[in-house]
Amino acid sequence: MKLGLETESYHLFFQQGAMDIFGFIAKASELGLDGVEINIIPDEGLHPEFGVLNGDNPEYLAKVRDAIETHGLYCEIDTRFTTPDAIKKAVNIASALNADIIRTYMFRRGEYDP
Repeated sequence: MKLGLETESYHLFFQQGAMDIFGFIAKASELGLDGVEINIIPDEGLHPEFGVLNGDNPEYLAKVRDAIETHGLYCEIDTRFTTPDAIKKAVNIASALNADIIRTYMFRRGEYDP
């Protein structure tokens, strides 16, 4: 079994500017965990499209990937959007970070009729 840390666990630190993705990766390593799950859901005080990631620029993502690999961690991506464009962006980010898993949430609006 492997244990990882999800960025949502530190969302207030991210939102208040007390932590960035590089500090989070270092913290997961410091805690002796095996990996990180990076939430790319926008929220208050975070990137309007990529949440705790400050964009999808290839050079930036390469630095994030290098930090993950330097600490010997695995990486997963977490999102909640299921439109084709959003999934494509998540796949591109996952590929750039060498993440094997993308987690998303499926939901529907309105009444539920089993």
